Amino acid sequence: MTTTNQRSRQAGSLGRRLLVLVLALGFVASACTNGGADNERLLPQDSEFFNPDGSSSSLADYEGQAIVLNFFASWCPPCRAELPEFQSVSLQVAPDVTFLGVNTDFQQDAWLQLIEDTGVTYPTVFQPSNELYTATKSPSMPTTVFIGADGVVREIFAGQLSEERLLELIDEHLRT
Repeated sequence: MTTTNQRSRQAGSLGRRLLVLVLALGFVASACTNGGADNERLLPQDSEFFNPDGSSSSLADYEGQAIVLNFFASWCPPCRAELPEFQSVSLQVAPDVTFLGVNTDFQQDAWLQLIEDTGVTYPTVFQPSNELYTATKSPSMPTTVFIGADGVVREIFAGQLSEERLLELIDEHLRT
């Protein structure tokens, strides 16, 4: 038999759990899209990353281009799953939209092996500092950022994207 005090504690515990869930969902929803005034935010254009040949570059080298910037890692199953679909879409939208993959692994070998395994041919870079990924304030991997030709972040999507959804987001945010 449940006492009044037990029912009260159970109700309070349920209420706290629901509050935490609502707050968490709000955080994830706000992180998945830039919306509102945040649309004026730019990612650090001078944040250095490394190319497969060992040279360095930055987003400034892509000035004037609409970019799909995808953060991925070898340890991330959803990242592995979406990379072949990103490859397909990159071929469909070129040269209007530039794809750039940013690997966030701590070891360069893991990045290069993943690219080979998934057949990605669009440019990918290595940034073990994760400065760009941190600037997105994304809660999860993979994360895809849609950047207009003016350098303004149009959308930040946290999570795995299908080919169909990726094309929809490109049409919505990068093609006018």
